[in-house]
Amino acid sequence: MKKKTTRRGRAVKKNRFMPVGLWLIALLVIVLLVIYFMNRGTVKATFNCDGNKTITSVFHTGKGGYVNLKLNDGRKMDLDVSASAGGARYSNKSESVVFWNTGNTASLDEGNNTTFNNCIQK
Repeated sequence: MKKKTTRRGRAVKKNRFMPVGLWLIALLVIVLLVIYFMNRGTVKATFNCDGNKTITSVFHTGKGGYVNLKLNDGRKMDLDVSASAGGARYSNKSESVVFWNTGNTASLDEGNNTTFNNCIQK
């Protein structure tokens, strides 16, 4: 089998790997796609509630929607979207914590108590 050569008779080397510049461009594209998809479909809202309480929420829309809640007492929780006849309802698996959101209002039920009530979006 004859080796490929250049005009000057030198053997042509096959580059098995992508040049470094192409690797950097590929890495940049991947990082930008990750950032795009992480921020896609989120809505942030803060609610002022009775008793000077606040709920800061990040709603993740789309298939398998959920909400991240940060309460002014320092607690954080992630709740999955659940069935509701009206408004948006998010709950933990045992349904012991339920976050309700309708328009610009919200409430948080823990057990049989409404712990964050009459919450209005800022």
